[in-house]
Amino acid sequence: MNALPVKTIDRQHGAALVVSLILLLILTVLGVASMSSATVGLAMAGNAQFQNRAFEAADSMIEAEITRDDIAPLTAPGPLAAVAGNINRDFVDPDGNVIAVASGVTLYDKETGAAGWQLGGSTSFKAYHFDVVGAATSARGAAATHQQGYYVIGPGL
Repeated sequence: MNALPVKTIDRQHGAALVVSLILLLILTVLGVASMSSATVGLAMAGNAQFQNRAFEAADSMIEAEITRDDIAPLTAPGPLAAVAGNINRDFVDPDGNVIAVASGVTLYDKETGAAGWQLGGSTSFKAYHFDVVGAATSARGAAATHQQGYYVIGPGL
């Protein structure tokens, strides 16, 4: 068999190689930029989750302080005695990992008159005003502090 002669070009400059390397470089830069953007987005979502955990823990401490039943007898305005379970309380996930640490404190603010009457008696009513502060910190230093006021109606003393 006779082989066909192959004609070679004497002036090949490698333009296809240069163009393909430039395109490969551009695609690599785009890929790295996309991964970096995804990493930043993931970190932002994680930070929002940690902030939400701190928010929820501080809110839970407010609820725990409002439902406490040891607010009497009231003396001069100021902080009430701390409840041991409401100082540096750990909030844990289902796996037992601490996701937030929170504390709560109740401050007796003042008493004011309250409209009302008692059947068969002359006792007046008072409104006893309180301020509650709940503060929490979760991982990555996310912190939340909530303050809420409320009052309790009781007999005037």
